[in-house]
Amino acid sequence: MESMQGSEHIVIPDSDGRARIFKVNLERTRVYWDYYKSMFLVFSFCLMALMVCATLI
Repeated sequence: MESMQGSEHIVIPDSDGRARIFKVNLERTRVYWDYYKSMFLVFSFCLMALMVCATLI
């Protein structure tokens, strides 16, 4: 899929191609943002669980 997108950029003219590349990059950034957001939620949940355990002990 990555190689297909790369070849697609070469075929598209510069005027339209720049917008397409930007759109793909935006999509990729959104995926990474979702990934990091979920990782942060898991990390904060573990931190809260650790604090609860520390208060119980």
